[in-house]
Amino acid sequence: LAATAKLCKELDPKYEMDLHGTQWAQWLGWFNGLGAGGWKITPDLVASHPHLCRQKWLSKVVDEVAYERLFHETDDEVKARLLSQSMEYAGAWLAATPGENNKINDEEFTALVRWRLGMPMYKEKSTCKGCGAAMDAQGDHAQGCGAAETARHNKVRDTFQRHLRWGGIDAKKELPNRIAGSN
Repeated sequence: LAATAKLCKELDPKYEMDLHGTQWAQWLGWFNGLGAGGWKITPDLVASHPHLCRQKWLSKVVDEVAYERLFHETDDEVKARLLSQSMEYAGAWLAATPGENNKINDEEFTALVRWRLGMPMYKEKSTCKGCGAAMDAQGDHAQGCGAAETARHNKVRDTFQRHLRWGGIDAKKELPNRIAGSN
């Protein structure tokens, strides 16, 4: 708002921002009704602290209030998802540039997005192809299944080996069963 008021003033030196008008009062009522971390925006506060009317700051406050409300009004499973998805780099895979060895096909992408949003992964009951256990609808079993962890581990291992070889290092895969019960 402060930046808009400044531009309007540059275009029309007689322009004055109406900090007491009906639309402004409606917006202040809505924003202040959020209970945004104790913030109450008044025309006097805006006049003395114009940075508080920047969209970036206002959006951040609105998002924080929405997150806090959602977090405190939900069950433990959703709280755990919110905490894990708000960790630094939790969504890095969404911004990764696809390459020869890090492509996600349509089916994998759909599954990852569904899991991230807490949507059901399966329409009907199924069993884990790795260990034979029953799969939960949300797909959480796959995140902690030992068989799935081994498959992920092996994919990372193979990628490292390939990159080392490209760099001229004669890397060999780890030998299976070096630790009892592993493969």
